[in-house]
Amino acid sequence: MTKAIYEAPVLRSHGKVEAVTKGGSTGTSLDAAFPVGTPFADITLS
Repeated sequence: MTKAIYEAPVLRSHGKVEAVTKGGSTGTSLDAAFPVGTPFADITLS
């Protein structure tokens, strides 16, 4: 049985978090609690 050689993790930069995750914008529609594609304007908040 051969032991696996340990390779230490490496931190690499792939850009700003907002750009990589699209976290910099809100978008125009919601999902999860509403049908896919529901525009924000159609949501009523109480």
